[in-house]
Parts: sequence; structure tokens; C-alpha cells
Amino acid sequence: MLIPAATCPALSGYGVLAVTGRDAGVFLQAQTMNDVLALAPGQWHWNGWLTSKGRVVALFALLRCDDERYLLILPDYPPAQLLPLLQRFVFRSKLVLDAEVGLIAAAGPVQAFAA
Repeated sequence: MLIPAATCPALSGYGVLAVTGRDAGVFLQAQTMNDVLALAPGQWHWNGWLTSKGRVVALFALLRCDDERYLLILPDYPPAQLLPLLQRFVFRSKLVLDAEVGLIAAAGPVQAFAA
């Protein structure tokens, strides 16, 4: 369900980085610290990108939109700065990293689900 933008205040300081393409899931599985491939479309979890020594570079909410599109919702790391760091590891993977997705992170109402 899409919610009108006027009813959802933007979250200050948050950015969005899109990872799209046939190899997006496999790429993110190799690059991030949680099980990306276990996410079903429409699900999200907290995730992060670490250095090779295990130091945290960026923490984010990772949303799986569909089989070939993921969104990284970054609370405190500018997407334009993370993009070139991740781009170094793309090699021949069939995917596109995009920091200019035209989306903003916003707070909105939550639909209650039956337990």
C-alpha cells in the first residue's frame, strides 16, 4: 500500500542506495554481514558492511523489493560515499548501484498484523 508523501515525515539524515540486477542478491550476500538470500520479497532486516578485519563501515536496513532489487536504507552514512566503496567489488556481476534513486526514507503508519 502506498501512503501519500504528505502523511509521512522524512527521516532526517537517512539516505537510500539501490542495488538492482540479476546478481544483486548474490553480491549483497558476499558483501554484507547477514543472510541476504533468506529475505523474501517485501521483507527487510538490519545489515551492515564490514572491513576485511570485521570493523563496521556502515549499518543499514536492507529491504528486498523483488528478486532483482534491494534498497539499503542508510541512517548515518551518505549513499554517495558508500557507492564507490561497494563499486570496487562489483567486478563482472550483473548489477547496478544507484545512489540517486529519487527515494527518501520516511516514517509512516504501520499496519497491524494478526498474531
